[in-house]
Amino acid sequence: MEKIIIRQGISLKDRFQAGKLFMDAFYQKFRHTVKNESTFLNLISTGLNLDYCISAYENSKLLGICGFQYGKYRFVNFYFRDFIKRYGIFAGTAKCVACRFYYRKHKDGELLMDGITVEKTARGLGIGSRMIKTLFSYATATGFKSIRLDVIDTNTNARRLYEKLGFKAIKTEKSLFYKDIGFNSITTMIKDIS
Repeated sequence: MEKIIIRQGISLKDRFQAGKLFMDAFYQKFRHTVKNESTFLNLISTGLNLDYCISAYENSKLLGICGFQYGKYRFVNFYFRDFIKRYGIFAGTAKCVACRFYYRKHKDGELLMDGITVEKTARGLGIGSRMIKTLFSYATATGFKSIRLDVIDTNTNARRLYEKLGFKAIKTEKSLFYKDIGFNSITTMIKDIS
C-alpha cells in the first residue's frame, strides 16, 4: 500500500463512500427499522457531518473513518426531513425516532467516539490504531479530558485494540433487545487524556 494519510474530516466527494463504510459496519443495528440497505445508505450518507471524524486516505481513496461527537454536533445524524421525504409523515417520523434511539449522550469534557470502521481490504494495517491516536491528539488539542466509546461483546478484536490503546471498561449492559440485532452486551470504555 502507498502512504496512508490520517486526517480530520472527509472530502465532500467521499460522502457516499463514507456512508458505505458506515453501512457495511453498522447496518445490522438498523436493519429492523430501515429494511433496505440502499435506502439506509442514502439516509446515512446525507446525514453524515463530514468534519466530525478522523479519516484515513490512500492516494485520495477513503479507507477508514472514526466518527466522534460532542456538544450538539455528531458524525452520524438522522434528519426527520430525510425520513419524511422517503416514507411520509407517520412512517418517516416513527423510523427516524427509532434510528435516533441509538444516539448517545456525552458528559462535559468528554469526546464520544461515534463508530470506527476500515475498508475490508485495508484491515490489519494499523489504520484503526492510527485514527484513534489522531483522535487522542484532536481531543487533547481541543481541551477534552476523556474519550468514551461503546463496544459490543462480539467485536473482540476492537475491544483488544481499545484496551491496548489505554481504554478502560467502566460498565457492561445486557439486554434481550441486543440479541435481536446480533450481540449480547455493550461495554462502555473510557480513556483519560487529561
